[in-house]
Amino acid sequence: MRCTRCRSPRVIRFIDGFGKERLFCKDCWNSFPVNPVVLPDQKRLSEFNLQLSYKPNLFR
Repeated sequence: MRCTRCRSPRVIRFIDGFGKERLFCKDCWNSFPVNPVVLPDQKRLSEFNLQLSYKPNLFR
């Protein structure tokens, strides 16, 4: 992830005092709110009908 202003990779993601997610750039000292974008044609993982299973001792 990079800063939208200075393109620096030195970015920290945190939650502010109001409970909103923000990004802070260590180079330019700016803080930006994170606004998630959901596209209308974006699919959820459940729409792919995947058969997922967990095998904890598979590679031992």
